[in-house]
Amino acid sequence: MIKKPSPEKTPANILQQDPASVLAFIQNKVQQLIKLNQIWQVVIPSELNEHTRVANFRDGCLIIECDSAAWATRLRYLLPDIKQKLLNCPDLHNLVQIEWSIQPEFHIQNTQLKPLPLTLSSHNAELLKNAADTIPIKSLQEALLRIAEHVK
Repeated sequence: MIKKPSPEKTPANILQQDPASVLAFIQNKVQQLIKLNQIWQVVIPSELNEHTRVANFRDGCLIIECDSAAWATRLRYLLPDIKQKLLNCPDLHNLVQIEWSIQPEFHIQNTQLKPLPLTLSSHNAELLKNAADTIPIKSLQEALLRIAEHVK
C-alpha cells in the first residue's frame, strides 16, 4: 500500500482549514491595521504623515504612535477634528477615543543605521584558516581566508 503525500501546508491552506486559528487572527489584524493606516494617512494633516501611524484599534480605542513628544503634542491639539473625520469612516464607526504613545524607534530608517564593523577573534580567524587549508574548493577557500583577515 502506497501512502499519498500530504498536501503542502502553506499559510493559505492553514487559514482555510482553521479560520479561528491564531495565525488567521494575526493575518486579519495586520490587514485591519494596514487599512486603518491608509485611512489615517488620508484624514490627518500632511505634516503628520511621516511622524504618526496607527498602532492598534481595539474596543473602540485607536492607538497612535508618534515619533517624538513634539509631534504627539501637535497631534493632541488636532485630535478633535481628526476624530470627527474618522467617525465618518465605516471601519471606525465604533471609535470612542484616540490615545497616543511616543515610539521614536519607528521613524528610524534602515539607511540611517550604521553597519557594524566586521571583526573576528584571533582564535576564530585561526580556525577559519585551518578550515580553508582542508577545503578543496578554491573559491570557498579564498572566501574563508578573506573572512579570516577581519581580526580584532
